[in-house]
Amino acid sequence: MPVQVHYAAEDPWVEAEEVEALSDAVGLAGAAFEEHTYPGSGHLFADPDLPEYDRASSDAMWRHALAFIDRAAARS
Repeated sequence: MPVQVHYAAEDPWVEAEEVEALSDAVGLAGAAFEEHTYPGSGHLFADPDLPEYDRASSDAMWRHALAFIDRAAARS
């Protein structure tokens, strides 16, 4: 199963080593891995009810996520 991750570039909850380890594990399993990084530091940047909401990043994240789901559905 392909994996896609999204996070803000300076998110204090995301460690580059963990993302890299996940990418490696997904690759070893023979699946595709996509990483999308957005500007800023808000962990919940896609939640419009929170102060860290970033509309541009949220919109981009949703475009990437929905395209990813469409591609996965087309494969099955």
